[in-house]
Amino acid sequence: MLIERNNEVEVMAHAISDVLANFAVDDGFRIDIRTRFYQSEHLKELKDAVMRKFDQKFTYEIKFDQNSRKGVYYEKSSLILLKSSDLLKYFFMATKVITQYSRSIKFLIYCENATLKNYRKLKKVMQQQKLDMFEGPIEQFVYFIFNYEKMISLGTISWFRNSSCNSPSISAVRYFDKITLKWSKNVHKYERFTHFYGCKLVMPIGIKMGINEEYKFGKYYEFNQYSDLELSLFYIMAKQYNFTPDIQKVPIVDTSTFFDIDVKEMITQMIFEKGNFPTVFFKKFHPDIFPPFALNKPQYTFPFFEAKLIFLVTPGELYTSFEKLYLPFDEPTWVLIFITFGVAFGVIFLVNFTSVSFQVLVYGHGVKIPSLNVVGTFFGIGQTKLPDLSFSRFILMIFILFCLIIRTAYQGVLFELMTSQPRRPEPKDIQGLIDQNYTVLVWHSEEFEKILSQIKNEEKNWPRFVKVDQITFENIYKTQFNNGSAKLSLILQHQTIPVFNQLGDNYIPWIQLEESYQTLLCSFVFFPNHFLYQLTNDAVQRLTSAGIMQHLYDNYIKQDLKYEKKFIEESEPQVFALSDLDFGFYVWLGTCAVAIFVFLIELLGWLPKKYGKKEISKEKIQNEVKNFIEDLGEVYENDAVEGLSKELSAPFSNDKNVTEITTEDLNEIEEIKIESRRMSENSDDENFAKIHPKNDNSKQKFKVKSLTKE
Repeated sequence: MLIERNNEVEVMAHAISDVLANFAVDDGFRIDIRTRFYQSEHLKELKDAVMRKFDQKFTYEIKFDQNSRKGVYYEKSSLILLKSSDLLKYFFMATKVITQYSRSIKFLIYCENATLKNYRKLKKVMQQQKLDMFEGPIEQFVYFIFNYEKMISLGTISWFRNSSCNSPSISAVRYFDKITLKWSKNVHKYERFTHFYGCKLVMPIGIKMGINEEYKFGKYYEFNQYSDLELSLFYIMAKQYNFTPDIQKVPIVDTSTFFDIDVKEMITQMIFEKGNFPTVFFKKFHPDIFPPFALNKPQYTFPFFEAKLIFLVTPGELYTSFEKLYLPFDEPTWVLIFITFGVAFGVIFLVNFTSVSFQVLVYGHGVKIPSLNVVGTFFGIGQTKLPDLSFSRFILMIFILFCLIIRTAYQGVLFELMTSQPRRPEPKDIQGLIDQNYTVLVWHSEEFEKILSQIKNEEKNWPRFVKVDQITFENIYKTQFNNGSAKLSLILQHQTIPVFNQLGDNYIPWIQLEESYQTLLCSFVFFPNHFLYQLTNDAVQRLTSAGIMQHLYDNYIKQDLKYEKKFIEESEPQVFALSDLDFGFYVWLGTCAVAIFVFLIELLGWLPKKYGKKEISKEKIQNEVKNFIEDLGEVYENDAVEGLSKELSAPFSNDKNVTEITTEDLNEIEEIKIESRRMSENSDDENFAKIHPKNDNSKQKFKVKSLTKE
């Protein structure tokens, strides 16, 4: 067995137990453990963990590989546990198998996120390598466990070396039976942290630099830092532990310049020049363990530093009352609204300086306060009186439609903001922590204090640090974490150290110091690893023992994660932007242009009616005036009527041409008619009231209005 990581003992113990159980080994089964790690206490923990999880007894032997540059030598059948499928190819490139006996050697490869695609790549690698990795007349079988068609599958790759077979033979793929899920039994119950309610458990999704299939000398290619299984476990952990899951896409960090850079300079560059959360950077490798990039077959499968970070941030503050009213629209939309209402009130202000007849024509009859109609239209109050001018009606309809759209959008977006996003978004970078005055909880450590001592004299704005221990941390989070004014940030770091460590005990303190660098770069927080280890290991243990691997594949990996094709980004408040009205805005501009065109046409036709001269039949006008005077004379036979008769007859005398009669003369008659009607309505004299009877068929009805229309 090849141990890749020495800090995931329990996870590997479960994996070993599950795999061995499928083969139904007998008591006394022997496992040879090959490792380049010198921490024997981890190997003992692994053995004890497997013994606890696996009922059958077995023996094991620990062997250290001294000739690491020449590859790992296997003399017996082996169980190989790999964390990432990207390591499969390079594991076999760095492996040498030798035997002194003519017998079969079997490899069982267990990979958490392996798929059928990885299996096919492995077959291709085996065909390319041919038999160079094997020595002696042997027969080899490679069992490869992977996910295929919603079930855990087992693939076999076999070699037969003899005089009649010079190439490897690939056998067919066989399937395990589908794993019976135990999830529905609710045997495993998770502990829920009530004082963490409402907090976001954030996992930055970024890229890391490494060696992949398309590796070329001098170039680095990108691949995702997290596997599907890890993302699935993250969602399950967040749900079961009462957190809110949040995936953030981290910008790419160029790590090629960090080999020989000063730590202080690196911190300044990463924080204040790039302004993001870097996820990983290359460490200064020892020459003996750094891979020879010039070779096509690197001897080391995972030769770089990796830090997977999950940090916890308190909920943002609640929006103020003014912000709640302002947030539904963005600034361009508010500007458009103010311009529209400004134009409306501006037109009302200018029309007030025109004549009364023009105001009646624009506003309509009985409209005394037009500005109040504008406000009423915005709030959806129906219009009972419409203007006579068709242009005014057209503009009014457009304005009513515009107010309907704006009012509906405002109410809908405001309701969504108040129900789904009542708080400000959490900071996404270092500058956000500074701007929002976040307090960073710092786990007390000498390494972190050394780093702070190097940068404390910098002329930069730094967050406020509070040193805490385990007791202080628990008290703070139990008493203040749900408080809206408590802005705290906490890092939960999953640390993995390089594989194939050959520096021994002297290497560990250096890694711990660099861990502080990495933590500082990511979020200014240092927190012991055991906190996240406890969460992660508990979740993995319970999920693995419950047979939930297939459940993850069906319900989390395939459906929610879409095989890493999409990332869940930070959700900002979705305000109503002007871009949402692109089509409607152009329609609004087009209708305004049409309305202006109609207005110009009507204006050209209305001006001659008001100020131009009209050719009206002289006889027709004289008859109308004569009838009007006779109606007055029937009631009032006095000098006033005679004077009125002369005044009305003057414009139509024989010594005045009919072509000289203008609309002003007709307006005088209209004003006399209106004044007589007003006197009729207000007078108690029955004889005077006879001039304007209410019967529409009366012969005494005024005919001057019809005359003016003609």
